[in-house]
Amino acid sequence: MGFVLSLIANFGKAGLDEFTEVALRDPKLQSFHSRVQMMFDPEIDRASGKYWGGCVEVQTRDGRSLTRRVPASKGDPQNPIDRADLEAKAKHLAAYANAATAEEMDRIISRIWALKDTLTLREYFLL
Repeated sequence: MGFVLSLIANFGKAGLDEFTEVALRDPKLQSFHSRVQMMFDPEIDRASGKYWGGCVEVQTRDGRSLTRRVPASKGDPQNPIDRADLEAKAKHLAAYANAATAEEMDRIISRIWALKDTLTLREYFLL
């Protein structure tokens, strides 16, 4: 988790593109990672199974303490991912793995969203 938080603090995100061999060896990221402590949070533990939240507390160099609590992580039923984010994630993953082009993903995504309106499996494959 320390490395994930280090990536987020330095790049604003921790996706596939950020998890690289170069990043693993980066002294700046390693320094941040070494200062991360994971601690038990009874409030989060009590919600386990109902919500998958988290809490981050940052101690600044000037002595301030900044806290952010997220009761339900993105993608949790209480904090769902919207269609645009879901489509963007699918396209990014497909591109990262060279599994499908953007155009192929657009067709696949259209077919997936049409599933709810498809009466039969045959109709689905004819789309």
